[in-house]
Amino acid sequence: MDDFSTPGMDNGFGFAPSETNFIQPGKRPMSSMSPMVIFDKKTKEAIVRPLIFGDSIKQAIDSPMLHNQFTPDIAQIDDSFPKVIGTASIN
Repeated sequence: MDDFSTPGMDNGFGFAPSETNFIQPGKRPMSSMSPMVIFDKKTKEAIVRPLIFGDSIKQAIDSPMLHNQFTPDIAQIDDSFPKVIGTASIN
């Protein structure tokens, strides 16, 4: 049930509940899991980038990465990621 928020209870990742995602009859969660098991970050990029951006598998694997969890506000940026994009993404 981690796709919904429970009043007064942090989710499995330690995030505070969000009223907009509380369980209600007939309501769908704001987000939900997809049936995919990914074991490392490069595998994720090799799957997501071709599907969304049309990259080849090689382009996806070689591309620099940026990840922001948003809550807590922590960004992880590869050293080769373009600085202007990385800075704009975390500000």
